Amino acid sequence: MHPETTLAADQLHVDTFGDGPGALRVTVTGTIDRAGARRLHKAVINALRRHRPERITMDLTRASPLDPAGERCLQLCQADCLQMDCGFVQIGPDTHR
Repeated sequence: MHPETTLAADQLHVDTFGDGPGALRVTVTGTIDRAGARRLHKAVINALRRHRPERITMDLTRASPLDPAGERCLQLCQADCLQMDCGFVQIGPDTHR
């Protein structure tokens, strides 16, 4: 399936696409700085509202190590998923410095 949502910033690229029945995958490439964190969080909120998935997999294997803004962004995304009865799975990188 082709990516549905692509947001780009100088150092961040986000793709959101179907990942099986009731599932979405959000693939992040680059650095999740303060501006990128806002864009990533917005992409997750839009996906939750539009698709009402049962699970979102956040693939960070191509993202830089997370700074505090990136860690907070993932916490917000997970909390938003919880409010929508949507599972949240994170793949890479380790969020502990």
